[in-house]
Amino acid sequence: MGNCVCSVCGHDESKCSSDETYRRAKEIIGFKKKASAALLQRDLKISYAKSAHH
Repeated sequence: MGNCVCSVCGHDESKCSSDETYRRAKEIIGFKKKASAALLQRDLKISYAKSAHH
């Protein structure tokens, strides 16, 4: 996955807790009014497995 840095707060996405990723995913879905694994992968810069889990 490499060094993915959160564009919102600058932290390392690979070290992001599940709770934080879930919270941010809910915000993105609420803001964009749509949801998909690809959308979460792109916006959160996370793997498919992690995006499909949320």
